[in-house]
Amino acid sequence: MSNHLKQLKAHSKTSGHVASVKAYKDGEGERIRMANYIANDAGKKIVVMEMILCSFIADNNLPLSLMDALVDMLRVLFPKDPSVIGLRMAKQKASNIIRNGMHS
Repeated sequence: MSNHLKQLKAHSKTSGHVASVKAYKDGEGERIRMANYIANDAGKKIVVMEMILCSFIADNNLPLSLMDALVDMLRVLFPKDPSVIGLRMAKQKASNIIRNGMHS
C-alpha cells in the first residue's frame, strides 16, 4: 500500500497548486473578518457555520453529498450546541450557497 508521498510532493510544487494555496491564504483574512462580522448572536452563528461548511466543501473539491454526513457528524460531536441544533443544511442548500453566495 502506498501513500503517494512522491506524487503529493510533486503536485505541491506545480504552478496551479502554488497559485491555489496563495489564493486560499489571501482569502483567509476575509473569511475571518466575515465570520467575526456576522457572528454576534445565535442565528448569525448558524449562518457562519453554514458559510464555513460550504467553504470547506468548495475549497477541497468535495462532493456536495458529503454535506449530509458532515451535519450529522457535527450533531454527534456537539449535541448540546445551539448553533448545531439550529443548523439546517443539506446538499441542495449547500449547492445554492456555493453557486449564488451568501445573501441576507
